[in-house]
Amino acid sequence: MAVYLIVAIHVDRALGRIDAVRWGEVDPDGMHFVEGTAVADVLEVVDALYAGNSVYAHRTMEGRIVPGPRVRHVHFEDGAEGIDLDDADLEAGHHWGVADVF
Repeated sequence: MAVYLIVAIHVDRALGRIDAVRWGEVDPDGMHFVEGTAVADVLEVVDALYAGNSVYAHRTMEGRIVPGPRVRHVHFEDGAEGIDLDDADLEAGHHWGVADVF
């Protein structure tokens, strides 16, 4: 299983949902991006989560990349799928402010 970090999100203002991300796979031992980052549709993140991969919002602490809040998939009332922060991280006061917006 792979570990991915989301460094930026794009929000569809009409729906109020994340529709794209800038993300990349990281080496969990050294916490550096394996091949840099790329923009992807949010459904690619959903697919990665379904495949059992770990996805986190990006954080930088003391100049080092570290995993921030865990990302989970969500089902919206209209049947669409997307992503949000894990409930436990939301309760701990984390929010999408840890990621840039593009």
